[in-house]
Amino acid sequence: VAEQFVEIGMAAAPGLLSAQDPPTAVFCFNDTMALGLLWGAQSLGLNVPGDLSLVGFDGNLAASLVRPKLTTIAAPLQAIGEACLKALTDPEVKTTRLDASFFIGKTTAAPDPKVLD
Repeated sequence: VAEQFVEIGMAAAPGLLSAQDPPTAVFCFNDTMALGLLWGAQSLGLNVPGDLSLVGFDGNLAASLVRPKLTTIAAPLQAIGEACLKALTDPEVKTTRLDASFFIGKTTAAPDPKVLD
């Protein structure tokens, strides 16, 4: 399954990053998709984070092994699943607070001020 997400990220890169007005930042569904987009961006000659900031989601081990290290949000996936199940089965549950961690890697940078004009 992880391989499929990498392939999805790589396949999305040309259309997304070669557009008339390409994004300067992308937040991906998960870290493996972000890795695919990272490799796809690099194959297009783009610099991450110089041309594109990239953030993943789930705090996958691969995020710390890839270079540049991936910026990611590490979410407690099991706790999210348990909270969803509880919310579906217990009508008294209105909200649930879950903690996540933000790990700043080397795939994010401040945008070029010229791009913001």
